[in-house]
Amino acid sequence: MIPYLDLSKDYLNYKKFIIKSMDKLYSEGRFIQGQEIKILEKKLQDYLQVKYCLTLNSGTDALLCALYSLNFNPGDEIITTPNTWYSTVTAIMHLRLVPKFVDVTMDQNMNVDLIEKNINNKTKAILAVHLNGKMLDVIKIKKICNKYNIKFIEDSAQCFGGSYGDIQPGQLSDAACFSTHPTKTFFSFRDGGFLATNSKNIYEKIKKFRNHGISEKERNVCDDWGVNSRIDNLQAIILTKKLKDISKLIKQRQKVANFYLNNLDPKLYRLPSNNVAIKHTFQFFVLHANKPQKIIKYMLNKKIELRRYFHIPMYKQNFFKKHYGKHKLLVNSEAFQETSLNLPIHHNLSKKNLNQICNYLNRMK
Repeated sequence: MIPYLDLSKDYLNYKKFIIKSMDKLYSEGRFIQGQEIKILEKKLQDYLQVKYCLTLNSGTDALLCALYSLNFNPGDEIITTPNTWYSTVTAIMHLRLVPKFVDVTMDQNMNVDLIEKNINNKTKAILAVHLNGKMLDVIKIKKICNKYNIKFIEDSAQCFGGSYGDIQPGQLSDAACFSTHPTKTFFSFRDGGFLATNSKNIYEKIKKFRNHGISEKERNVCDDWGVNSRIDNLQAIILTKKLKDISKLIKQRQKVANFYLNNLDPKLYRLPSNNVAIKHTFQFFVLHANKPQKIIKYMLNKKIELRRYFHIPMYKQNFFKKHYGKHKLLVNSEAFQETSLNLPIHHNLSKKNLNQICNYLNRMK
């Protein structure tokens, strides 16, 4: 069986290190809020070349914290994409804000050229999602935000290690939100996330908010309402270790993607573009195919697991329809519902695996 994802191998790669680190921490009775957190945050801000970085309980919490820190009012509109994970949109809705969807291009990412005509006097921010590991044109988005005096947030959950030219997430925006969920390239062995920003005000507000709003000077004083959103010391140690390997892991994923691009039949599939000016991390490899469910069934019979992600527009999900009713159809978002297909892409795939996947896919008619 060639699984879509094989997380057990990643654990085995780090098993000795994890057990040794866990034994040391737990023997000392140090579980949370240790120096390990500060070390990781410093490493992350250096890697991303931003002024501040805050670790959090999840990428979802990073989105909630970013939106909370920018002081929006109920009813304010946030422009985003309909093709994303639920947390992008539910984070907006949890704070009583209104998501406004812009159609996507055929790479499944928001069409930046359509943003400006969707701005009105209720628009307060653009929440750009770098889906599948490919960054949007952040330079153009930043110019739009400056022109209309609105905020810029990046959902970079799938794009750690990616860049647009020389620009990484968090460098131009008010805040960039990341996930270290086990399905990500840079992942912890439980839920986790972090937020990057160059704003001291955002940093200070979220730093307090993530720890119940407790005063840093006096533990028994609560300055603000807050939440519990922390990673533990063990995960911080693991992520610090894995950060050293991230460039190698991304290169391995890019190698797998290039194999697909060079070996799949372009007459049968519409393949993703690979712009050399954009460092694509290939968190996912998505192509277009006729009858994707039929292909999934066929490949499963060949013991190869394919999947589909982010193909149902958020405005078609029950939670959205319940609160906002019917949404106008967006052409490319609708097309993805019919044609998108995700192939296995991770560093544990062998050349033999890749040949098998391509050979069977190229037999489809």
